[in-house]
Amino acid sequence: MRFFSDLGLWLLGLAAALLSVSFARLGGGAWGMVQVPVIVLTLAVFFLKEKHLAALAVGLGVGLDLVSAYPFFVWTAIIAATALAGWWLSKTVLTNRSLPSLILLGAGMRLAYFIFELVFSRIAQIFGGSVWYMVTSINVWSVLFAFGLELVALVVAFMIYVRSRGEHSRMLTHL
Repeated sequence: MRFFSDLGLWLLGLAAALLSVSFARLGGGAWGMVQVPVIVLTLAVFFLKEKHLAALAVGLGVGLDLVSAYPFFVWTAIIAATALAGWWLSKTVLTNRSLPSLILLGAGMRLAYFIFELVFSRIAQIFGGSVWYMVTSINVWSVLFAFGLELVALVVAFMIYVRSRGEHSRMLTHL
């Protein structure tokens, strides 16, 4: 039974990777900068158990690797490092399951994703990759708006979860 649940999570990660590519191709605006992998990974770290997190992260990483110009497994390394950083943050710093914890986890994982993406893309360029991000040409307001959209998606997912479980008191508890 665990095989089928892991396979389902792997396929969910693959679908999220394809959705991420669709968002990226929307254009140069803020919608194109929304990082669906960060949203999916944050929700997975927050809600799933550790044994299911690996299957989702590998599916997401392989899906991004299939459509990327990076050498193969670079995106898998980026996603795995981000998931590991989020898991560590969730277990050591943010010890409960409240809305502020989810928002802080999302912000921390977005920062980790950005850092790992810069590091691994630079390493990939050394080993023959064709993509390197131009940090100086990024529109800061579009990035901040995309980050806000990511946080709104996390808040909406949390509110749906809380409403479906009937646990209204957990929405704004302490960190």
